[in-house]
Amino acid sequence: MTQVNNNTTLIGRLVRDIEGAYVKDGEMFIGTATVAVDRRGEGADFIRIKLLGNHWEKVANYMNKGTQLAVVGHIQTGQYEDADGNRHYTTDVIVDNLQLLGQPRGVEVKKSEAKTEKKAPAKRTWKKK
Repeated sequence: MTQVNNNTTLIGRLVRDIEGAYVKDGEMFIGTATVAVDRRGEGADFIRIKLLGNHWEKVANYMNKGTQLAVVGHIQTGQYEDADGNRHYTTDVIVDNLQLLGQPRGVEVKKSEAKTEKKAPAKRTWKKK
């Protein structure tokens, strides 16, 4: 039997800030975002990613709209019915590993600040579901 691996690698920029929440009575963090990935030619594809697990909360604090990142993960499909009974299909990349590649466009680090120790960003308050 041949083993099939479900792996994907994306390099792109966040379209908007991460939306995060704790579920299961605050036991597990789930963050969602959309990454714009350039096509070979014109345009971009917009891929939804999910960060599952409490260890992603601190990482999510460093990511804002425009942040460039590399994502390694696996594809997960799903479906749900809305209030009107319409069926919707989803495709997400569940993040296994992530690396921040750069600041959002337009954000400049002054030379005097580059030599000083970097401060952690202000901690966001994530909602509970």
